[in-house]
Amino acid sequence: MPLPIQNYLYENAVEPMQVDAPPEDNENNEEESYVVENPTLDLESYANSYSGLAKLYRLIYIVDHCPSLRLEALKTAISYVMTTYNVNLYQVLHQKLAEVVTVPLLPDVAAQSTNQDVPTIDSSWMETRSKKAALKLEKLDNDLKNYKSNAIKESVRRGHDDLGDHYLDCGDLSNALKCYSRARDYCTSSKHVVNMCLNVIKVSVYLQNWSHVLSYVSKAESTPDHSESSTKDSFQVILTKLKCAAGLAELATKKYKSAAKHFLQANLDHCDFPELLSPSNVAMYGGLCALATFDRHELQKNVIFSSSFKLFLELEPQLRDIIFKFYESKYASCLKLLDEIKDNLLLDMYIAPHVNTLYTQIRNRALIQYFSPYLSADMHKMAAAFNRTVIALEDELMQLILEGQIQARIDSHNKILFAKDVDQRSTTFEKSLQMGKEYQRRTRMLILRAAVLKNKIHVKSPQRETSGQSGEVRGLANACASQAAPVGGYSDYQVDTTVLPNKVVVASGENESLISRVSIVFRAGSRYETSDSLGAAHVLRISAGLSTKNASQFAIIRNVQEVGASLTCSVDRETISYTLEGTRSAVEATLPILKSVALEQCFKPWEVADNVPRLRLELATRPPQLRAIDLLHKAAYHSRGLGHSIYIAKYNLGKISPETLQYHVQENFVAGRCAVVGLGVNHKDLVGFADCLHLSGTGGADKASQYKGGEIRSDKGGHFAHIAIAGEGGSMKTLKEALAFSVLQRALGAGTYIKYANENNSPFAKLLPNSIAANTINAFNVSYSDSGLFGALISAESNKAGALAEGVIKILKGGQVSNEDFERGKRQTKTAITLAYESGCNGIVELGNSAVLAGCPTNLCELLKVLDGITQSDVSSAATKVAKSKLSIASVGNLSCVPFLDEVSFMALLNFGGDPWLHEHDSCEKLRRDIMEQLSLRQQEPRTTEKYARISSGIRFRLRQYADEVNQLREKTNQASRSRSITLDETERRLRQIELLQSEGVQMQKMFDDHNLNIDRDRSRLLGATSGWESDDEQPLDTGTQYTVQELKSQQQQMLEDQDKGLENLLKIVSKQKNISQNIATEVDLHNEIIDDLGDHIDRTDTRVANETTSISTIMRKDKTTIYWVIIVLLFIAILCLATI
Repeated sequence: MPLPIQNYLYENAVEPMQVDAPPEDNENNEEESYVVENPTLDLESYANSYSGLAKLYRLIYIVDHCPSLRLEALKTAISYVMTTYNVNLYQVLHQKLAEVVTVPLLPDVAAQSTNQDVPTIDSSWMETRSKKAALKLEKLDNDLKNYKSNAIKESVRRGHDDLGDHYLDCGDLSNALKCYSRARDYCTSSKHVVNMCLNVIKVSVYLQNWSHVLSYVSKAESTPDHSESSTKDSFQVILTKLKCAAGLAELATKKYKSAAKHFLQANLDHCDFPELLSPSNVAMYGGLCALATFDRHELQKNVIFSSSFKLFLELEPQLRDIIFKFYESKYASCLKLLDEIKDNLLLDMYIAPHVNTLYTQIRNRALIQYFSPYLSADMHKMAAAFNRTVIALEDELMQLILEGQIQARIDSHNKILFAKDVDQRSTTFEKSLQMGKEYQRRTRMLILRAAVLKNKIHVKSPQRETSGQSGEVRGLANACASQAAPVGGYSDYQVDTTVLPNKVVVASGENESLISRVSIVFRAGSRYETSDSLGAAHVLRISAGLSTKNASQFAIIRNVQEVGASLTCSVDRETISYTLEGTRSAVEATLPILKSVALEQCFKPWEVADNVPRLRLELATRPPQLRAIDLLHKAAYHSRGLGHSIYIAKYNLGKISPETLQYHVQENFVAGRCAVVGLGVNHKDLVGFADCLHLSGTGGADKASQYKGGEIRSDKGGHFAHIAIAGEGGSMKTLKEALAFSVLQRALGAGTYIKYANENNSPFAKLLPNSIAANTINAFNVSYSDSGLFGALISAESNKAGALAEGVIKILKGGQVSNEDFERGKRQTKTAITLAYESGCNGIVELGNSAVLAGCPTNLCELLKVLDGITQSDVSSAATKVAKSKLSIASVGNLSCVPFLDEVSFMALLNFGGDPWLHEHDSCEKLRRDIMEQLSLRQQEPRTTEKYARISSGIRFRLRQYADEVNQLREKTNQASRSRSITLDETERRLRQIELLQSEGVQMQKMFDDHNLNIDRDRSRLLGATSGWESDDEQPLDTGTQYTVQELKSQQQQMLEDQDKGLENLLKIVSKQKNISQNIATEVDLHNEIIDDLGDHIDRTDTRVANETTSISTIMRKDKTTIYWVIIVLLFIAILCLATI
C-alpha cells in the first residue's frame, strides 16, 4: 500500500533499484478510505517504539485516518522531523497542520487553547537545515572521491554507506538506495554484504518495493560463511531482521501463511529493528496471519507451544487470549476480542489494508473447524456460538459452500446444515481420468503442430477488403485474395500511432500476416552504458528469458513453446527490444510473459554467472568483419556514446553484477524511452497492453555523440585483412538525408542480392581484380538518432588490402556521384526498402527503431514518396559531407601491407587537392623555428639550473627529429623522381630546398655545441690529429738491364694489374675505416652528451653543496652562542632572587 507521504515527495523520483517491475498494481495498492473514531492507542508510547522514517510514516498514516489523534500526531511528527534534514517532509507536515487548524474538530474553547500550542513553520530552520545538509553532502562526496583515489575498498564502502545514511536522513530515498547498492562492489567480507543487504531492504520497504525486499533477503541468507563469521548473538539479530522484513513483504503481497512462518522464526531477545517495526508488531502480524491460515495442529505446534513466539504473545495479552480462545473453540469470545482491537489495527499502516481479509479468513476457518466433526448441525446453535444472526450465518455458510471450503448442504426451512457424503474413491478416479484426457488432448495438439510444420502447410488468411472495386476488377481482386497471403504479410500496410499520457509510443500495422509480432523497445543500448556498466547491454540480451519475479526460466520456456511462439531479445547501440512472435492466438496468450521478461527481471546471481561461458563463446566466434565495424565505431567516437561496443569486453566478463544490471534497467527502462510496436495485431489491443505496463519516468537527457575520427588496428595474423573505412554520415533526424545516404551506399556498391553474382558497375567493384573472388568491397551506411557513419568494408588478401584501401579512400574523398550510379543506387534502394517491409522480422525492427528514436514511424508508401523526391544533388551533398569529414579506419587481420592513416598515400588523400611534400616541408620549417626559439631560451638560463638541462635535452631530441625528417624528404624526393611523378626541374628545386634545410640544421647544431668549445678542443688535443694515407716507397728502376719491347709491355701490363689489385684492397680498407670512424663518431657523440649531462649535474650538485655548507655553518655558529645565552639568563634569575631576599 503506497504511503500518503510518497505522493508528495517521490512522484517524480526514479528509483535505480526498482527494476523488477513498475509499482506493483495489485490489490495491495488499493487503499480503502476509512476513518477510525475511537482508538485506544497510546500515541506517545506507540511513536517511541519506532525511529527514522518508519516513525514519521506511521504518524502520517494516523493523521490521515484518525481525526481524534490527528493534531497530536502532527505535533509529534513535526518535533521529530526537526531532528533530521528532511526539509520537504517538514513542509508537508505543516501543510497538513494548516488544514487541521483551519477546520477545527473541537469546541471553540478547546480549539482556542489548542491553537496556542500549534507550532508554526520555521523558515529560518528550513534554510539552516538545507545549508547544513548541502555542506554535509559536499563533505561526504569529497571524502568518497578521496577514498576512491586511494583505492581502499573498506573506506569506499563506508563512504557509500555514510552518503546513503545522509540521503536517507534528508528523505531522498532514490539516492540513498543508489549509494547503498553501490557499496556491494566494495564489500570484502560476508558481514559487509549482509549489512549492505539490510540497508537496501530498509529503503525498499520505505519505497514499498516488496519484490526487491524478498530478493535481498534471499541474497543475505545465501551469503557464504555468514553464520561462521558472526557471533551467535549478532547472527540471531541479523536473522531476526531478515525474517521480519521477509514477513512484512509476504504480508504486503497477501501471502499470509508464508508471512506467518517468517514472523514465527523471529527471536524476541534479538528483535531490535525500530527502523521498520516493533516486537509488538511482530506478535500482531504473525499471530493474525497464523490464525487466518494455520490449521488446528499447526496453530498448536507453531504458535501456542512455540517457546520463542510465546514471548512475543506476552507483549499483546489480547492477541494471546484470542489465539487461545480460538484453539479452545470459544469462537464468540474470540471474535468479540478481535472486534475490540480492530480500531487499533486499522491505524497500523502495514496490517490495515489486510484487516478485513484476515478477519474474514479467521471467521471462515472458525466455521470450518466448528462443522468439521459433525454430519449435521443446527444453525441456531451455530449462530449463538458465533454471536451472529441465523440469516447472516446462512449467507456465510452459503458462500463457503460455493467456494468449496465446506462440503455440505443447507436445509433453509429447518435451518440445519448437512454434511455432503463424498465418495473419495470415485472422486480420485474422476480426477485421474480428467488429467489423462487433458494430457492426451495436449499431446495430439503437439503432434498436429509438428505435422503441419513438417509438411509446410499454411492457413489461408481472410480475404482483403475490396470496397470501391467493381466488375472485372473486383473479380480479379477476389481471385488474388483467395490465394494465400505472403508469410511475411503485405508490405503496404497503414501504420497507426498513439502516444500514451506517460509518453510511451504505441505503433502497429495490420499486414495480414500469418505470424503476429509484438515488440517492447527501449532506448537502452550500449551507448547509454556508463563507465561502470560497460557490457551491460550485452549481458541483458543474454539474460533475456531468465527467471522473473513471477516465473522461473523453465516455466517461461515451457509456456512459450507450448503454444508455438518464440521470444527473442536484440540489442544495438541505441535500443534493446524484446520481441514476441507466433500465431495471433499464441501471441495473445503469451503477452503477459513478454511483459514479465521485459519488465520484471530478477537477475539472480547464479543465473547471471551461468551465462558467462555463453558470453565468452560469442566473443570468440565473432566474425572479423563485425569486429572491424565495432572497432570503427570506437575510433570514430573515441570510445564514448556510440563508440561503446555492443559486446562486453573480455576483462569485464563475470564482473557485471546483478545490481549493475538493475541500475541500467531502472535508468533506461522508463516510459519516456519506450515504444510498443506490433505487426498483425489490433491497435486498440496493443494500446491496452502498453497501458498495462504501468511505466513511468522520462529518463535523463541523452548526451549527443560527436564524431571525432581516428584509427584502431588489431593485428591478428592470417592471410586476410578486413578494413572498415568511414566518414561522418547522416542521422535519423531528417528522413530525406538518411535516404540520401542509403542511395549513396548502393550507388557506390553495397554488394549483390543474388548468390554468386558479380557487380562490376559500381565504383567500388571496379577496384577489385576479376580473378580474386575472395576480395570484397561493400559500402555500408549506419544512421543513428544524432549521428551516422558512411564508408566501406574491405575484406581482401593481406597483400592486396593496402592498394584497395587507398582506392576506396580516393573515391570517398572525391565526393562525386555520376548520374548512372545515382539512378542505379536509387532503384536498388527502392527494392531494398520494399523487400525489408515484406519481411515481418525486418518490418518490426524498422517500426520499433523509428518509433522509439524518431517518435514518428512511417509506412512504406511515405518512405517511397520521400525516396522519389531525392535528386542527384541531394546524394552529391551526402557524398561531399563524407569527403569533408575526417576519416576513421579500423583494421583486423594480417596488417603487414595495410598502411597507417598518417602515411604518404593516406595523407595524399586525406589532404585531397594539396601536395603532401609541401606539407612535410612546412613541418620541417616549423620544427626549425621551434628549435631556434628553444636555443634562445636556453641562452637566458644559467648553465647549472635544471631548466637549462631540460631545455638542452628537448633541443637535442628536436635536432635528431629534424635530421630524420630532412632525410625522409630527400628519400621521398628521390623516389618521386625515379617514378617520374615530378619533373626534373621540380626535383632540382626540391633538392636545393633540402640542402638549405640541411645547412640550417648544421648551423643549429653548431649553436647548440658552442658552450662546449673548450671541452671539444681539449678532447681533440687528447685524441690527436688523424694521420693521412701515405704511399709506399717506390723501388728504383734497374736501368742496367736491357729489356725488349715485348718484355717491357708485359711488365707494364703486370704492373697495371698489381695496381688494380692494390686499389681494390685499398678500397676495402678505406670502407672498413669509414665504418669504424662512423661508429667511433657515434660513440663519441654519445659520450659527449653523457659528459655534458654529467657536467651539468656536477655543477648543480656543487651549488647545492655550497648552500648546505653555508646552512651548516650558520647552525654551528648559533649552536656555539646558545650556551652563553643560557648562562646569562640563569645568572639574571639568580640576581633577581638575591634582590628579593
